[in-house]
This record gives sequence, structure tokens and C-alpha cells, in this order.
Amino acid sequence: MPANIPKMIAQANRANTIKRVAPGVAGAIAGVGVGVVRALKKRNAAKAIIKSDRTPKIIKDLGFKSNRVREAEQHVKGFKKNLVKNTTVGAVIGGASATATAHYGRKGIGRVVTNIKSPYTYDQQALKGTKIKDMWNAVKTDTPLYKSTMKPAAQAREVLYREMFDLKPRKSMAPDIDKHMTKGKDGTFQFKGMLKDRIRTEKAPNHLVMAGYTRQPSKSGKSINYFDLWDFKLNKGEKVNKPVNAARYIMDKVTIPKIQTGSVSLA
Repeated sequence: MPANIPKMIAQANRANTIKRVAPGVAGAIAGVGVGVVRALKKRNAAKAIIKSDRTPKIIKDLGFKSNRVREAEQHVKGFKKNLVKNTTVGAVIGGASATATAHYGRKGIGRVVTNIKSPYTYDQQALKGTKIKDMWNAVKTDTPLYKSTMKPAAQAREVLYREMFDLKPRKSMAPDIDKHMTKGKDGTFQFKGMLKDRIRTEKAPNHLVMAGYTRQPSKSGKSINYFDLWDFKLNKGEKVNKPVNAARYIMDKVTIPKIQTGSVSLA
């Protein structure tokens, strides 16, 4: 069955949206729960005050009540209103806090990862022997421990790598990326120049940035449509039985995969 690239793009966008929204939804739900508990606690406390009032009945019948009891009675009567208020505030604060925590947490993790681990391979051998002091300086100054060839593919990988963590690409690592790749208004990336030409000329998917990817001839046969999701996700058959795979599994939960898609003329 031929690949359905539009469907693949839609599925990837939907998954990314869920990934971004999920923390906020979870936080909002938790906030509602907290709001309910607070409202119930206040109502129960008010009921306890009313129940413990020792004012003689004849005095109460004359309308004499302490301010404390009057406030408690008003609170019991206004329980529904207070419940709505508490749950609404809880949902807003909980949702906003969780969303912000996820976003800045992702950026914080990315600041560390993108400065000590290169985007060129999953191999971690290069980190062996690296001093903690050097790692700290790299993270603090946002200057990676690894070197870049500054070739088009290396620059494109820098952009995708940083974007996965909601970080801006470093200009020093991708000085002329506009010549090699652009970002559309929909958040997808399209290749230019030799990175685009590579798709046109290669017989099998083995791109310098995407590696294996989905390619599909257009209905007219005059162009090739391509799609790839740049992520840490384990491939089919891979298991979390190695340190590198465990790290990828965790990073996949933290990052937002980036979509590369476009069309290349065969003319």
C-alpha cells in the first residue's frame, strides 16, 4: 500500500498537539480536584462551627447570632458558588502551572542535552572521559562540547535538535541555515539546495539529515513527495535494554518531534 503522506503529517501534528496539551489538561484536572477538596473542607468547617454554637435557642429565635455563626451559615448556603469558584481557579492555575513546567522543563533538559550530546549519532562514546567541569561550562555558556562540520546537513540537524526542546538554534552552529532549510508557518521543515537535490537523485531513502524516510512519487510522476519525523523514538524491534535506548525512550517522552516534508521536482 502506498504511503499516505498527508495522513502521516496529520497524525504527527495530532500527536505533537497532544504532547503539548496533555500536561495542561492533567494539571487542570488535578486543580479541579484540589478545588473540590478545598470547597468541601470549608463547608465542613462552617457546619462544625454552626453545630458547636452553644447560644440558647430562645436567643437564636430572636435573631441574635454571633458574626462567626452568621458567616458560617452564609458559607454553607453559598457552597455551590464557592465550589464553582474554587474548581475554576484550581483548573486555571493547575493547567497553566503544568503547561509552564513542561515547557520550561523541556527547555532546561534541552539546554543540557544539546550541549553535551551531538545530534549526529546515538553513540555515547564521545562523552567518556569528559570532565564534569567541562560539561557544566558547556551548559552554562550554551557552547557544545562537540564540534560541527558546518556542512548543510550538520546545520539542519542543529536546528531540528534544538527545536525539539523548544530552544532556538545557535547562530554559531547554523550560520547560513536559510540556504539549506526553511520552516513553514505550520511548523514543518522543508529542505533547500543540496539537501533537496539529494532527495531528487538518490534511488533509496538514505538522506544526510533524515536517514531513512518516506518518499512517494506524485500522481503526475513529475515530483517526489517526502516525509520524515525527527525524533528519539525507538524503531520497531528496538527494546529498552541498553543505556542508549533507555535514554532515547526518556527523551522521546520529553521532546516534540519535528516534521520534514515537501515536494521535489524531478524535472
